[in-house]
Amino acid sequence: MSKMIIRLFCLFCVLIVIFSFGKKYSIEEKLLENIYQHGEEYGLDIEHEYSEYKKFLIADGFLDDDTGVSYYKFYENMANVLGPHYFDYNFLDTIKYHCNDTSIEFKEVFKILNGAKTNSIKEMYDIDYKKSKQFLLDRAMDSLAACGLIHPSVVAKLITKILRSEDFEQDYYKMKALLTIAITADVVPLKPKSIIAPNDALQISLDSVNCIYVMDEKIKLNELRGIVYKYLRSDTKTKSLTLRCSTRSSYEMYVKLQDEIGLGMVRRKKELALLEYGKNYDELDADKKELVDKECSVKIIELEPQ
Repeated sequence: MSKMIIRLFCLFCVLIVIFSFGKKYSIEEKLLENIYQHGEEYGLDIEHEYSEYKKFLIADGFLDDDTGVSYYKFYENMANVLGPHYFDYNFLDTIKYHCNDTSIEFKEVFKILNGAKTNSIKEMYDIDYKKSKQFLLDRAMDSLAACGLIHPSVVAKLITKILRSEDFEQDYYKMKALLTIAITADVVPLKPKSIIAPNDALQISLDSVNCIYVMDEKIKLNELRGIVYKYLRSDTKTKSLTLRCSTRSSYEMYVKLQDEIGLGMVRRKKELALLEYGKNYDELDADKKELVDKECSVKIIELEPQ
């Protein structure tokens, strides 16, 4: 009887492990299925299209093989700015050519490859989404966009902080990597240069245990937006901010830190819109918004960890 109980217990443990592993990438599986279904509406077998493209990249030697390690290595190389890549295989043109309607614009091709119901799926499965790596990636991209730091090498650097090689064993992240390879072909890399931070820059750092320091003084996370706001109101002519993060700090904290910086900038924009034009920022026309944005802009300089 005792042996039977032990066997049942072992089986129960195995099932828990299997169930947990299956749930780990549940939102990614739903997003992947959404991409497949959207492709079918255009007469495309997206899975087959990616498979053919992948075979080419492996045969060409761009990818070593189809393991997660190879995809992660691609992002590492891009993060280190090793230069643009060139192929005889234009993946985006191929997708466009294989559509039922070959006259569609390239922005429509991107919609197909990203799925039509991506946002609604994230909202429908909100709990799973917020536990996923994709959630962290989305927040990271929002932070980069807010700071004007969208460049392949910068994006790749963040991706290598969020995802690991085992994540790229999942078809969803493989497809995202293959799409990245396609759209970054011929992109001119950032020129490496020595970084000289201005003496009057607002210095922010995140240490290995996620403690935040501003000008070497330890602060709480919710204090940061107020500090950024006051800095933007200062008499400093060219405003800049240096950001240094330990390699051991959590990426979740890094994203929160970026969010707080953004909120400080938003507060100053709202204030300036009222002072200068007597209107809420959202009510300003495009030209006035541009003037406010310029006045409230801050150059963010990311420093290498010490």
